[in-house]
Amino acid sequence: MQMLWQTKPQPELEVVDFLTEKLNIDAYLAKILARREVHSYEQAKAFFRPSLASLSDPLAMLGMEVAVERLLRALQNQEKILIMGDYDVDGTTATALVYNCLKNHTDALGYYIPNRINEGYGVSESSVEQAITQGVNLIISLDCGIKAIDPVQKARDAGIDFIICDHHQPGEDLPPALAILNPQQASCPYPYKDLSGCGIAFRFMQALAQQEGWEEDHTLRQLDLVALSIAADIVPMDGENRILAFYGLRLMNSEPNPGIQALAAEAGLSPQVPMDVNDLVFKLAPRLNAAGRLSDARLVVQLFTERSPDSLRSLAREMSELNQKRRQLDREYTQEALGMIEEVYGDKAQEVYTTVLYNERWHPGLLGIIAARCIRHYYRPTVILTQGSEPGQLVGSARSIKEFDLIRAIESCHHLLDRFGGHHQAAGITLAHGNLEAFKNAMEEYTESIGLTEPQKAELEIEDELPLDRLDPTFFRILRQFAPFGPNNRRPVFLSRDIKARQVRRIRDRHLRFEVSGPGEKPLPVIGFGMAEHYERIKNAGTLDLCYVLEEDWYKSGKNPSFQLRIKDFSIK
Repeated sequence: MQMLWQTKPQPELEVVDFLTEKLNIDAYLAKILARREVHSYEQAKAFFRPSLASLSDPLAMLGMEVAVERLLRALQNQEKILIMGDYDVDGTTATALVYNCLKNHTDALGYYIPNRINEGYGVSESSVEQAITQGVNLIISLDCGIKAIDPVQKARDAGIDFIICDHHQPGEDLPPALAILNPQQASCPYPYKDLSGCGIAFRFMQALAQQEGWEEDHTLRQLDLVALSIAADIVPMDGENRILAFYGLRLMNSEPNPGIQALAAEAGLSPQVPMDVNDLVFKLAPRLNAAGRLSDARLVVQLFTERSPDSLRSLAREMSELNQKRRQLDREYTQEALGMIEEVYGDKAQEVYTTVLYNERWHPGLLGIIAARCIRHYYRPTVILTQGSEPGQLVGSARSIKEFDLIRAIESCHHLLDRFGGHHQAAGITLAHGNLEAFKNAMEEYTESIGLTEPQKAELEIEDELPLDRLDPTFFRILRQFAPFGPNNRRPVFLSRDIKARQVRRIRDRHLRFEVSGPGEKPLPVIGFGMAEHYERIKNAGTLDLCYVLEEDWYKSGKNPSFQLRIKDFSIK
């Protein structure tokens, strides 16, 4: 699917000239900095040299003093503490982080991760009932709980105190918890609002350590888990998140959590090649998520709290096997879904406004992945449904496009749904089978009512048009220092026009490799992952307009990687 190329606006020339001269860098690099709100030497220094000292005081977070005082009392009195985490990477890393920080200070500590299929997301009344039965005194929820009004009230009625650590948007009414740690609260003075769930857990443990005078190093040694959560949960990579990710990746590449080390080895990552955000998103996170999708997310917490080398290897191997099964089902379901779109919508497959598909055989843990895959082929809001745990019940996952607020659309259909939740890009729903057709029609009507009736295209944001003769080792060396990359600090996509591809060849019948002319006609390597189908077009093209990112090429590079251009999109002249 050809994307719509959108070039970013040019920043103010005075700022670019200042940064070019003051930092002695290429003007194109100065423009990238300016677009990231770096306008002074001091801001540039903070950007290129992140410092943990720049983090805000954790006690500035609303509810932090109360939370620390209550947790300390529970530790001193050996009260029963239960950590409740979500089943995704953010929730499981947060659970492991808090468990690792507290386990040497109490013998009355446990954790609970809900089953994705049987219990669904968040703090449930059934989980609270189990805590009551076990005689728990304090519950700490991580990456969930901000909308769990009834379950928290149930805990409170039973005499259990509740501390909520969550980063999701609060509703109008808050649960009756003893303390809520969430910078998204309107009254919270904590300056940085976009921490991951694990990031909030880390700040909680830092505040606790500061209060008690515990060794700070033990808490800082959990930063690799924080970096993993930031990458996997796709939170903004700016401000405090970028600082935490920077130091988390540094730790991950020097003295990582043994579970991360075991999983990286199972994923085939070389210890000689530093891990980056891409490795976390595409190599580690899918293996971790596969546990929650197809088995039990508690395996992830075990991986990050275990120390036995044999157990670690076994857990990492199990997650890789689950991920392999997930990939197989992913391919199978995607082909079925795309076939269903053609079958259900026929000649009008390109003309409908939304995609809503149901197949009773599909695994509930993979619905969101299938929705995202369908959007790559048919760029429109997509809902994928399967049979629920109760007779006549359907459960589904929805994914959206940039132009469409998914949760508002689903709220407009609330009368047809039993349960729903999520945000503007992703949501989950439960409904009766008898309401399926009405829901499908309601989604179409809502989309039409907001005017989203023309076929949309995925956008590719272009950082700048860049002449190839600017690409040299110095340019790349400085660009590498813009990492870690993520939302609000994306790896820059460049556009170079009217270039000629040479020595075009297929790699394993899946990928493409070729060369383009660089400075002084020096050839620059280009890789196109999954683009083998375009071999003939590119080989026989006159010239190309090429959209690409610059990345390390460690193949045969030893300790000093060269760079290559990785294709994002192209057009043929």
